Amino acid sequence: MLNKTWINILKKSKLNALAVTIMLLTIFFATTTVIADDFETTIVSINPSSQTVSSEETFTIDVYCNPGQPIKSFEFKLSFDASLLQVNSVTEGDIFAGYTTFFNPGTINNSAGSIVDIYGLITGTGNVTDNGTFVSISVTAKDVTGTSFIGLYDAGVTNETEYVPLEVNNGTVQVDATAPEFGDNSPSTGHTGDTHTFNVSVTDNIDIASELTVKVDWSHGSLGNNESMTHVGGNYFEKTITLDLSSTSDMTYSIYAEDTCGNDNTTTAASVTVTDNDNPQITDISSTPSPQEIGGYVNITAAITDNIEVGDVFLNITYPDSSFENISITANKTGSTYYCNKTYSMIGSYSYFIWADDTINNGIVSPTHVFAIGDETPPEISNLVIISSNPIDTDSTFGWVNITCDVTDNAAVDKVYLNITNPDESWNNVSMNAVGSDGYYYNSSTAFSQCGNFSYFIWANDTSGSTAISGSHDFSMPPNWDVNNDGSCTVLDLTLISNHYNESGVFGWIREDVDNNGEIKVLDLVIASNHYGETWWV
Repeated sequence: MLNKTWINILKKSKLNALAVTIMLLTIFFATTTVIADDFETTIVSINPSSQTVSSEETFTIDVYCNPGQPIKSFEFKLSFDASLLQVNSVTEGDIFAGYTTFFNPGTINNSAGSIVDIYGLITGTGNVTDNGTFVSISVTAKDVTGTSFIGLYDAGVTNETEYVPLEVNNGTVQVDATAPEFGDNSPSTGHTGDTHTFNVSVTDNIDIASELTVKVDWSHGSLGNNESMTHVGGNYFEKTITLDLSSTSDMTYSIYAEDTCGNDNTTTAASVTVTDNDNPQITDISSTPSPQEIGGYVNITAAITDNIEVGDVFLNITYPDSSFENISITANKTGSTYYCNKTYSMIGSYSYFIWADDTINNGIVSPTHVFAIGDETPPEISNLVIISSNPIDTDSTFGWVNITCDVTDNAAVDKVYLNITNPDESWNNVSMNAVGSDGYYYNSSTAFSQCGNFSYFIWANDTSGSTAISGSHDFSMPPNWDVNNDGSCTVLDLTLISNHYNESGVFGWIREDVDNNGEIKVLDLVIASNHYGETWWV
């Protein structure tokens, strides 16, 4: 119902009845529509509301609308920090897609930091209620760090007939032109073959440490790589690598960091002094042969290597009597094998170890090893000679037998015995006397005092208990009545005696002096004839 004010206005307007009727209907329906519709506020926003970009990066700012009721047109102006941003272009958005539109991109002023007179509308009938973009603005960040306020002002959005209520949300753009900064806490020294941990603190004006990309580019000897470092907490990053075992050259490296905006920084090359703390390696130790005969060669060998260069090598040997010697074998090598090949004259167990160093005096001692020197070689018996008295005689007053031999041993001869088997098969074992360096003898006037056939051999041992026995030899002691020593008493023996009848000499001077009294008489013939026809040879 119209109030009195409107009625009075109509009365004074002198409008004709038709005009009044139309006006009243228009006011009525308009009033009725406003009362009937409960529209929400239309929201116009910078999208995204905030973003971080890198220097010289081209990006997009959208002006976005969430209509609270059907809309048909928009207009606005936009401000930005001209020291940080440069606007390139403004293009129509998609909110009025499907309709014929009239669009004005506005006027860009990159000095003042503004875009004015941006507007667009649907021509003809039509409106939209769906969310969409009014405009997309292409922007390039300058090479300056800072935050630009993106402000919308003089903004308006209309429906078919009027401006609608608005909520305007502005935005910000943060320009990151600052690269990360470093603090290098890495060790300045390292050792060959050891691990080395790079440690750096990296900070950025925008990003937190976990968002950064940090790498280390390192080189040492034949090794090196460009590797990502691990964020270990706070602003700290670490990477553990292994240094080249074979190089004492300096290790060089540089650190690279990049933030999420692509700002990067690389440290100047740094160096790490690398020294050799690795001992030589001693492997494959052997002593051959073991056991070895006394006086024989024992070859002690070992493979000795070093990551840089072997220095001195010594062989330390302790003898069975606890004496020792330290022998340099530095020059005795074939490839990486070092050796000592020598003889040993002491029987028993030997212990030895090898000591080696490198050219900067890193030293190592091997475990102790043993070898044995023994004596399994028996003595050698040679030059066995038997000499008897001339004339040979069973009478110990006049006859004797001397047996000699040489006995040698690789170590030392202990005992030498003469074993005699008598004509009656009994035997006796007599010690031989040493003469000179390796000679032995046995001289006896009684051992062979009976007539008959004897056999004998030599037995010898050395100080290790090894024994040797010579071959058996035969020896005959004829009785005095067998003058010609042919095994029997015949007329020939009597003839030989008679040939010297009545001759004289010293006692037992010839075989024909049968009774050894110095004279050849009939008694000698009688003694022989008493055994006429007898034989003694067995």
